[in-house]
Amino acid sequence: MKEVDAELGIAFDGDGDRIGVIDKERRPIAGDLLTTFLAKSIATNDKQDQTIILDIKSSHIAYENIISLGFKAEIGKTGHSNIKKRLKEINSPLAGEMSGHIFFGDTYFGYDDALYAAIRLLTLTANNIELDAFISTLPKTFASPEIKVFCSDKIKFLTMDNISKNVFKKYDYDDVITLDGLRVKNNHGWWLIRASNTEEALVVRFEGKSEKDKKELSMEVKNLLKNEGLTLDNY
Repeated sequence: MKEVDAELGIAFDGDGDRIGVIDKERRPIAGDLLTTFLAKSIATNDKQDQTIILDIKSSHIAYENIISLGFKAEIGKTGHSNIKKRLKEINSPLAGEMSGHIFFGDTYFGYDDALYAAIRLLTLTANNIELDAFISTLPKTFASPEIKVFCSDKIKFLTMDNISKNVFKKYDYDDVITLDGLRVKNNHGWWLIRASNTEEALVVRFEGKSEKDKKELSMEVKNLLKNEGLTLDNY
């Protein structure tokens, strides 16, 4: 992009179901925020009756922004098969995962076709709806990447049960989403611990309103994992 002074960078994974995007400012755009931007391409007069789906790892900023556009927003299970199933169940026009799987159900087939997602992105750009301008308007948060902590398949679900028991000693059910692991919100932001669907690992993510909040969330997650003999390094 720097060599050719490009305003947008688009890449695909090997089988073409995940999209990666870099905006004019050379910022990599996570799939959840890209989904929020692509919601601008959904043509409907009944936004309040349309629900856009984000996966459990998605930023709260993405969730709130979809609502600000007039749509309903729903947190769903991670995994393209789970997202596709839910999209069909509720006739959703759009769904997206942080990992870059984007699903259009409005005028397309409801599966994760990264080339089609790129076309929808370029259509917005051609109509002077710029990705970099949109990203620059979003509130700044302090989020971790997706972190994987090794945990044997033999014990990872038992480990999640143990963590869950400790969490509900402290939190009300209204503060915890248990759809796919544990996504907990508090005054610092939110954190997630879930068992990976495909690896011997627990998946962790957290997002705070400040660097201090991020550190508080990190420490809470570290302590929960430490109680189970697991270590979260370098965060």
